[in-house]
Amino acid sequence: MIAARKILADNSAFITGLGNVNRIFYGDAKQGQTLPYVILAQEGISFTHTKDGNENVDYETVQVSYYAANMQDTRNLALLGKAALDRYSGVLTVDTDSSETQTVLDCTIQDQSSFPALIENRDIYTYEQVYTMIIRK
Repeated sequence: MIAARKILADNSAFITGLGNVNRIFYGDAKQGQTLPYVILAQEGISFTHTKDGNENVDYETVQVSYYAANMQDTRNLALLGKAALDRYSGVLTVDTDSSETQTVLDCTIQDQSSFPALIENRDIYTYEQVYTMIIRK
């Protein structure tokens, strides 16, 4: 999930569409959050093992939820997110203080859905995308 946030935060087209890197949240956003915003959630993680031990490769399932005031803005943000994340591979510095890196071997979209919702007594539209990320740590 940290890798997904880093990929989105480093993508200038995505951040331009979102308006501000500080609108990417883990788990939930505070009430009254300025639209649009994104919430990342880790749906699961699995590990690979061999007879020699752990391969240090994690398979993370990450849900990316995009929220905006209308369906068109939500769809456009989801398209920008998909352009940044789908088929991404590369080395990311996920902690600048410690220079910790993660190698994303692959990031693939698995599912996408969209729907309107009434949240905080206001109409908010959402797209949800689910990705599988293969990460070497």
